[in-house]
Amino acid sequence: MPAVASLPKELYLSSSLKDLNKKTEVKPEKISTKSYVHSALKIFKTAEECRLDRDEEKAYVLYMKYHDYFHSLLGPANIKKAIEEAEILSESLKLRHEEAEVRKKLEEKDRQEEAQRLQQKRQETGREDGSTLAKGSLENVLDSKDKIQKSNGEKNEKCETKEKGAIRAKELYTMMTDKNISLIIMDARRMQDYLDSCILHSLSVPEEAISPGCSKVVNCGPW
Repeated sequence: MPAVASLPKELYLSSSLKDLNKKTEVKPEKISTKSYVHSALKIFKTAEECRLDRDEEKAYVLYMKYHDYFHSLLGPANIKKAIEEAEILSESLKLRHEEAEVRKKLEEKDRQEEAQRLQQKRQETGREDGSTLAKGSLENVLDSKDKIQKSNGEKNEKCETKEKGAIRAKELYTMMTDKNISLIIMDARRMQDYLDSCILHSLSVPEEAISPGCSKVVNCGPW
């Protein structure tokens, strides 16, 4: 006698017991009684082999076929055996199909939750990228604005310098060291400041020595 498999095979013939019962329906053929008996014995034998191999679905279908189409031709012993085994397999298959349906729903729920997590993560990443981009754009705008203001300030300073006729210390030094240029440097600070420190060869012309509206210098200090 063949050994019995330890675990039942995976469900593969149908998704429910109702669908499985449809596979037991077979149209009767016009054949001799001997052929019916031979076919019945063959079906029953195959059903037994499937049962021992733990192929519950196929064994159930064969047992039910044996019962439906050969009950009137065979003795009650095998019919009873077929009915008992079919009932046992029916309960087992019912539970297994229910478990498979529950697993299917749980897997679908897990897939939906995972999809939601991924979508939420993408949204958060998008917000972070948008915030970083906005911050970078703002920094670029501010930096550009500072550069423009700095450039305008330098231009204004140059314009102001030119309007007042002033020169920088570097430019003055260059002119003083140039033998081709004759300079008269006048120091308009107070006399005491001039005596404390002054540019070499400069002339002291303090502000108080010049009267408003006059072109002459009065009360001049030392030359």
